[in-house]
Amino acid sequence: MAPPLAPVEVGLGSPPCAPLRLLSIDEVSDCTSFTSNSEPPSPTMVNLTKTRTDKRRRRRRAGLRALRFIKQLSFSQHAIFCLLSGRPLVVIGGNERLVTKLVDGLRLFLPAPGPDGSAVMSCLTTPLQVTDLLTWRLIGIHRPSSSASSAIIESLTQYSRYIALLDLDQRTLRCPSYSGSLVNVLADPHTGISRGTTYLLHLESCLTALANQVLLHTFVATSPRPKPTAGHIGTEKASQCAPGLGSSENDFRVMHFLSDLITQRHVGLPPVFRFSYSSVQLHRNTYPT
Repeated sequence: MAPPLAPVEVGLGSPPCAPLRLLSIDEVSDCTSFTSNSEPPSPTMVNLTKTRTDKRRRRRRAGLRALRFIKQLSFSQHAIFCLLSGRPLVVIGGNERLVTKLVDGLRLFLPAPGPDGSAVMSCLTTPLQVTDLLTWRLIGIHRPSSSASSAIIESLTQYSRYIALLDLDQRTLRCPSYSGSLVNVLADPHTGISRGTTYLLHLESCLTALANQVLLHTFVATSPRPKPTAGHIGTEKASQCAPGLGSSENDFRVMHFLSDLITQRHVGLPPVFRFSYSSVQLHRNTYPT
């Protein structure tokens, strides 16, 4: 008979340790929040955050107003063309609040408005002067119901060949007509966008792409080139019609104006009074109100 086996002693050790685990994003955020909240933010940081928030909120409202302008007025592309080509746009109406809101929305399309909006006058209550056209390229005018209204209307008539006039009360626009493809990318009245924030992102993306094209056009145009011969005139003209820059005369006017703005900023030249004797037409709103 086999001898009994000796019992095997098993040591009672500590249970195995759990594997190391990285903190989750929420846990890290909680730790960071606890650490950061231990010290109150400085008044300067609070004011800076509030200023940024207010600026984003104002731009979202402006995006919604610009979108409504495009979808509610059939002549919106003609007005935007005037802003992009340097022709001062005057918005006049009897409701001062509506004038200010529309100017705020159209400000998004204005090239080089200035860091403090120096190229925009939200509401001008005095007759227009020729020096105003040198300083401002987007002007809102409140049409008062007093005798001062006649002086304002008279000044607009005097400078009618230099400006584009958008009348909110009559829903008309007096300016040169636009034909091309460049503005349609920025302001398509049949777009499916319905939110102001979404349209603002779309507009900023399009304007950034346009600015890049203008920069390339500016520096390529200023670089030395061999003079075209008689047999290469057509080739030279075709090279100027770069893809994405548009092919109409109005699109070239936009590119030329934006290129001049870059050159003036680079060289440090003062603003120049611009005008063109293009035929002016009266555009009436054909969209249902």
